[in-house]
Parts: sequence; C-alpha cells; structure tokens
Amino acid sequence: MITYKKLFHLLLDRDIKRGELASMAKIPPNTMQRLKNDQGVNTETINKICEALNCQPGDIMAYVPGEKVRSPLEKYRKMREKKQEEKQK
Repeated sequence: MITYKKLFHLLLDRDIKRGELASMAKIPPNTMQRLKNDQGVNTETINKICEALNCQPGDIMAYVPGEKVRSPLEKYRKMREKKQEEKQK
C-alpha cells in the first residue's frame, strides 16, 4: 500500500496547512482528502505537490508492504470496532 503520511509530516515540519498546499499545488479539495485517506492519486498530482514543495516523491509517500488498501468506510469501521473493544475493557 502507498501511504502519504510522509507528506503530512512534511507539511507539519514546514508549518504548511493542507489548504495552503492545495492552493500552492492547484489541487482540488477532494484530492487532498484522497491523500489524507491514503487513496490513489495520479502522477500529475504527485508532480504538482513535488513542484510546490520542492521535494522528491519519496519525501511525500512510502510503500508499506503487506498493508492492504482500505476505503475510508473500512477505516471508520475498524476504528469504531477498536473503540467498542476499549469500552468493554
């Protein structure tokens, strides 16, 4: 699975808000949401982000072996299950 956690760490390090990056790179809000949810984006989007941040693709994304791609709904369900398990303890 490809994850964009490195992108959001980089934004924090540089004190750049997601909305600012969207404006700088001319990326629509739904694409920013896809990045936040570790969903696929096209290479043009990666190119725009790298140009805006003056970085390399490896600075904003990473491959995590063995992880499967999950939809936002699956992530929500898993999070909800975890919270319910914690309440039962």
